[in-house]
Amino acid sequence: MVERSLILEVVGVYSLATLLAPKVSVQSEPTSYKQAIKDPGWCKTIEDELEILENNHTWTLTDLPKGNEAIDCKYVYKVKFKSDGTVERLKARLVAKGYTQKEEIDYTDTFSPVAKLVTVRCLFSAAAIKGWCLYQFNENNAFLNGDLKEEIYMKKPPGYKKGQPHQVSKLLKSLYGLKQASRLELKTDIFPS
Repeated sequence: MVERSLILEVVGVYSLATLLAPKVSVQSEPTSYKQAIKDPGWCKTIEDELEILENNHTWTLTDLPKGNEAIDCKYVYKVKFKSDGTVERLKARLVAKGYTQKEEIDYTDTFSPVAKLVTVRCLFSAAAIKGWCLYQFNENNAFLNGDLKEEIYMKKPPGYKKGQPHQVSKLLKSLYGLKQASRLELKTDIFPS
């Protein structure tokens, strides 16, 4: 009799846990462009990403000059979830394969300062003592605002139909994945030249 009641309690707890568990989506993240284009949601997300890059004048289409090489690019896919486990949005980010860049040819400096936690704590302490108001903000696509000095050519993104098939993208602004991306973002946003 004790065993039977114990089993019922375990089953009851399991049922309650199942009811209270958050709803988790089974939306998967594609690992390639070929997988992504099979889903209309990912297609729309890719189109939106390309539209943002075009509106920001990130590149111009041109013929690849002799002696130059075009770096490749790819999309990185991420499913963003709400706190209850349901899908908030799909995110596709175009990333340059910067690991193929050559030092002193494609870039010279990769410095990117990072605030130490002690510095942030001091700032918060000073604000609390002085009664200052602090505001936090997030700039979307911050890396895409840095103007490039170097001539960098990138193959056209997968699915990008504009221009001639032989043309490449001459990057005018920074793109995620470039070796100098974080340095350019810093100069544009914090210390304008």
